[in-house]
Amino acid sequence: MPPRRTPPIKNKRDKKTQAKKLASSKVSEARQEISRNWETAKQQVKASGKVHRLERYAVAQLPYHPQYLDAGMRYNAELKQPLDFGNQSPSPEAGRILLERKR
Repeated sequence: MPPRRTPPIKNKRDKKTQAKKLASSKVSEARQEISRNWETAKQQVKASGKVHRLERYAVAQLPYHPQYLDAGMRYNAELKQPLDFGNQSPSPEAGRILLERKR
């Protein structure tokens, strides 16, 4: 007796189903990889103030832009004469207001 063969239609369907499953799994793996790469890139950009520096650079390139000192910038100056803050002592009311703000 000749070997028994499965009908060709069923075999083609199985191959199509297998091919679809394989393609689906490959697409899913590619999407996961893209997602991981995207998250890594976002973390690298956001790390240690890089976004802030990028924003400052972009603003500096504009024809009109505000001028200000970055946070943490130190500014040293020599005074020609000492500053005079006066000799009035703070009132008890001012002390109470400051204490309320701290809470």
